[in-house]
Amino acid sequence: MSDSSTSIGQQSRTALSQGSPAISSKKTRIAMTGATSLLGRNLLFEIFKENIHDLDRLELILLGRAKESQALRDRVREMVCEMSEMVSPDELSHILDYCAHRVIYVDSELTEPYTKIDSHSLHQLQRAPIDFFFHLAAISNFRDTPAVRELLHRTNIEGTLNTLELIRELKVGEYCYTGSAYVCGTTTGKIYPDYINLDQPFHNPYELSKLKAEILVREFGTATGVRCRIFRTSTICGRLIEPPLGGVSKYDVFYGWAAFWLRMKASVLGGWSDIYTRPCALDARICYRAAGGFNTVPVDFAAKAMYQVCLQNDPGQSYHLVNDQETPHAMHIPAMLNTVNVEGTSQCETIPVDLNETEAAYYRVLGKTFTPYMTSAPMDFDTDSIRSVLNKSRLRCPPVDAANFQVLMEFAKQHDFGVEHN
Repeated sequence: MSDSSTSIGQQSRTALSQGSPAISSKKTRIAMTGATSLLGRNLLFEIFKENIHDLDRLELILLGRAKESQALRDRVREMVCEMSEMVSPDELSHILDYCAHRVIYVDSELTEPYTKIDSHSLHQLQRAPIDFFFHLAAISNFRDTPAVRELLHRTNIEGTLNTLELIRELKVGEYCYTGSAYVCGTTTGKIYPDYINLDQPFHNPYELSKLKAEILVREFGTATGVRCRIFRTSTICGRLIEPPLGGVSKYDVFYGWAAFWLRMKASVLGGWSDIYTRPCALDARICYRAAGGFNTVPVDFAAKAMYQVCLQNDPGQSYHLVNDQETPHAMHIPAMLNTVNVEGTSQCETIPVDLNETEAAYYRVLGKTFTPYMTSAPMDFDTDSIRSVLNKSRLRCPPVDAANFQVLMEFAKQHDFGVEHN
């Protein structure tokens, strides 16, 4: 375990001893949707690490569903094995035993009302107050089609409303909603974590769906008095604090960008044999702002910061979980192309009119989604509301600089950027 992780654990126990909701002699009850998501699993890992010696005082309730005939219980066990490098073998065995016998698994579908939850599971949720209810389940899809818009509405908006209706039937101390820093739409410059503007242009329906869901949470908190926290994350990348460094379970956003070029290369070379060692020249002008960058936050930092806000009983409501500095396009785009060993591309400030075949494929598949972000003026996400929490826990966000970005690339490379192939 890293030194920073140790200090975080020490601070958490200090915060608990000073009277936060998670420390009384009674059991701490935590419920969570989206536990198998990238952020969800890392938050779950953090909860286990912080409570490793007090699991008897932790009651964990995970709401989710089976996937491809694999029960939620089995999905959780499989992903918890990822902690093998974070904890000792004995601690991992202890956590796996806890998952098998102590965790309460509630079979539920986010897009369905809470009344679909079976009566036994509902009783388990209702039988005692829940200290923290984390809602992390959502769909991240940046395309703009009727089918995607409908899916985003049902999952992100109606799904959030369904969890809020469930909360009305429970006793919940804090409801923690995970949103997106990009609900600011096309707004640039200084952006505060409670900035709301439904009338602004948005890059895609995903941003709008997350803002509408967030507004539902804020209105619910005002109407019911339930304490609601809003955590807005920027682009989430792999771990840069906890081992294995670079660890990630979902290869979207910039990982998906690199995967596109890997697929194009495999198509040109006629297969995947020696895909990384064989260079390939692809003539393409890639549109991005040379002086710009994007904000990406390591998933383990985001999970730690979120949990620390709750443990420290911070009085705030709205938080940006972002990096202190942007990752320059002029660094990460060449780094990704170099990782997949693609040559021949060049940078341009506007999308070319006379597209060749490679460029036409790129702008049809990725350019429509990513170019607006890659050409945007800087977004300065304000982090003042979380600063004291980070200082108390001695937690700092690792910069996604050239060295750390290469760490992310090496892990992704080992897993072919999530691309399945024969």
